Amino acid sequence: MTVYICSHPQIFNLQTPMFMKHKLLLFIFIFGLTISCNKDSLSNDNQNIDDTPSTFHENFGNEIVRSFIGNVIDLNKNPIENVTISIGNDAVQTDENGVFMIENLSYAI
Repeated sequence: MTVYICSHPQIFNLQTPMFMKHKLLLFIFIFGLTISCNKDSLSNDNQNIDDTPSTFHENFGNEIVRSFIGNVIDLNKNPIENVTISIGNDAVQTDENGVFMIENLSYAI
């Protein structure tokens, strides 16, 4: 049986350009992680509460309009007809396929 032992001096030399390059990249990575971390502020003590309307209200008004569509089925996944669905003051009934649709439902905020 023949055993080969590598005795090349550059393999274990920690001053080779390749090792120094890896050491520099590791230092840059750890330094980057260190300076990129910011302390989170969890308390609300320093926040001023502003009661003026937000830009959303100024640009879009105080009303939200949405449409709803859905399907009502039983446990066997069969559609259920004539089920009354109500959202706010609007109400509709499901069709023969269990489908309902409420369009342009408005809500004032």
